[in-house]
Amino acid sequence: MQKSKKKIFLIIISAAVLSLAAAVLIYFGIRNYNTVGYVNGMRVDRREIQLIFTEKRREAEQYFESQYDIEASDDAFWNTEFAEGTPKEYLEKLVWDELVFLKAEQELFYEYNLCDKFDYNSFLKDLEKENRKRQEAKENGGVFYGPEQFDEKDFYDYLQNNYRIELQRLLESELTETDEDMLIEYY
Repeated sequence: MQKSKKKIFLIIISAAVLSLAAAVLIYFGIRNYNTVGYVNGMRVDRREIQLIFTEKRREAEQYFESQYDIEASDDAFWNTEFAEGTPKEYLEKLVWDELVFLKAEQELFYEYNLCDKFDYNSFLKDLEKENRKRQEAKENGGVFYGPEQFDEKDFYDYLQNNYRIELQRLLESELTETDEDMLIEYY
């Protein structure tokens, strides 16, 4: 009798541990499925990279077309070796440079309490909420500025630019206050 109780107890404990492990793996697997890396501890989502990639692809094509008088027309173009490397390598550098710059800005926005720490899933929820608000305003004859609906890229740029303007205002006001304090102290 004692052995069977012990066996049942071990089976229950094992099942509980396995269930907990499975729950943790599922939770973190789903949560981080789109995470492709980190910049200064900030998660980078593959969808965010895709937004930047789409914009920078044309920039890379134009660069090589103007520098080498060629047309970026096929897959071979992206793997052709030039003085600065392949267009594919050039594009990757453009994307990562832009991404690091944007993440540095987002970190500043967060440090100055202009927004929460950037998370792409939260960004998508904000996009959905903003579009719903605009749709309601349109249906009710309300006023809103800009497009009736944002797509991901436009909303990303919209938020980034608005936070950039707010940060600039904040830093300018800090600079002005400091200058005035210094002048009063000096005179």
